[in-house]
Amino acid sequence: FAMTLTSARVRDVKGVKVAKASCSSSSSSSSSSSFGRRRRRRRERQDAVGAFRPPTASLGLQVEVKRREERGRGRGREVLRALGTVGVSAAVVTDTVDQVAFRELVTVDSVAEATEVFARWGIVCVRNFLSEGEVEELLQGAAKYGVRRNAFGQTSQLDRYTLWIAGDGMSEEQERDVTNAMKASVPCLNRAIFRDCEGSWREITDKFGYPNLMLAEQVTSQPGGAPQDWHFDGEGVTAQISLVPIGGLNGPTEIQPRPSPHTYMHWANRLGANPPMPGDETMMAMKQLTDEVKMMYDRLTKSHEFAWNTIRPIIGDQVEVARALIEAGLTPPMVHLTADVGQLTLYDASMIHRGGQNRS
Repeated sequence: FAMTLTSARVRDVKGVKVAKASCSSSSSSSSSSSFGRRRRRRRERQDAVGAFRPPTASLGLQVEVKRREERGRGRGREVLRALGTVGVSAAVVTDTVDQVAFRELVTVDSVAEATEVFARWGIVCVRNFLSEGEVEELLQGAAKYGVRRNAFGQTSQLDRYTLWIAGDGMSEEQERDVTNAMKASVPCLNRAIFRDCEGSWREITDKFGYPNLMLAEQVTSQPGGAPQDWHFDGEGVTAQISLVPIGGLNGPTEIQPRPSPHTYMHWANRLGANPPMPGDETMMAMKQLTDEVKMMYDRLTKSHEFAWNTIRPIIGDQVEVARALIEAGLTPPMVHLTADVGQLTLYDASMIHRGGQNRS
């Protein structure tokens, strides 16, 4: 289940590209045709079941909050895709010792403990934020009232799709039929998304200056779904609540736990919305500087990956040693945000991340 406060966050994945230029082999042509027929049959089965939830699908509630209203969906993601990004290797599903140590560092038992951890690391996980009963209420409410849409950046709902619940861009009719209807039938919705109840995580985002809800939706990663492109959500905070057990196989969010500078976020969004015109030397210079900041971020991530690839064979499974290295400043190159049912995860929306491949 995903929520976006003053920004929209969705788990996105690229569609599978099958076509290839000048395929002369009859066996290749037959294989492509067979693949297309299988995909069509799969899509027909999916359409027939509607909101059917496969047992291995990954479902989460996602919310993003930001400082002020921003119209338009996913601006930061488009900018980053235009600039290009260096991702880290995530071929191995098994969590590394640095990932295990980092998740231990950022996981707490209550919202009251979360502010201090988030302030230090830009990520915090709160165990058992919602009960299993409340999670089931959310699932049923989203299936009944949510507006089904393609996930951001994806052309096929066979990879990921969302059920829109609240946020920027809804018409008055949709707000009445979706958001208000869910509020009336799902008592825990206020605590899961809004702030008008005790123990809301929105108190944390308010403290950091991000009060505006931009998007709330349930995100489903389908079995076999491809990973998203690496992207950021913008300046703000993204919240996720796991609605099923999310393990390494069923497409958890993969995050590089280092925030992008806020000045970079500002200029990346501005340049994405208004590309510099020929002859505008000032804006061309800002674009060059923005590109260089992005390259520095990528180099830092790759240097952390190189360091941990060297260290892991030496320390083995000594989590305490990995924890000490992380606290000294050597954060993991990437972390799988695996979660038990009902866990709340908040992270800085400027961190580069993606929805992972669903290998189930």
